[in-house]
Amino acid sequence: MLERLSLRQRLLLWLLPSTAALTLAWIVGTYAVAQHFVGRVYDWALEDTARTLAGQVRVERGTATVNLPAPALRMLEFDEFDQIYFSVTDPQGRQLAGNQSLPSPPGRGDDGPRVRFYLDTVDGTPLRLVQYRMRGDGSVAIYVRVAETLHKRKNLAREMMVYMLGSQLLFLAGIVFLVWYRVGRGIAPLNRVRDA
Repeated sequence: MLERLSLRQRLLLWLLPSTAALTLAWIVGTYAVAQHFVGRVYDWALEDTARTLAGQVRVERGTATVNLPAPALRMLEFDEFDQIYFSVTDPQGRQLAGNQSLPSPPGRGDDGPRVRFYLDTVDGTPLRLVQYRMRGDGSVAIYVRVAETLHKRKNLAREMMVYMLGSQLLFLAGIVFLVWYRVGRGIAPLNRVRDA
């Protein structure tokens, strides 16, 4: 079968698998980049929510209250695609306020930066969480945690990938055409010698 193929067809058979493999690697890399930047954007929004919520927490004699009217709390919890959770806890893990008990980040709560992002699950549902450490009365640390499900992140990364996939497939088609054309031009002298 291979003997019946022209030189151009043989060269294409050798070049196309590596080109297709590189294109596939490009697609996978592009999806990873899209997920990274989508995650960064939503992380910033999650951190803003945690900081805003922390600004409304009042701690007196070890008791925390969230100074938000009911409509503002409903706005905080409302999201068309994701479920939003929040909690305010003391260093012992007691929930002082919030709509869900949220897990703490890996490691000790007092260690590391004031703002920590992490992934965890609640009732089997994967969540992206942010913990904002603030000081209550005295030197007691209070932890404000906000979490959301991952639907928006996945949907946006997928949508970005679909739009980029068109350009990548067009690129692959262009490579195939250029290889076919340039190989034909490159072996034209050999064809003339063969014909002679």
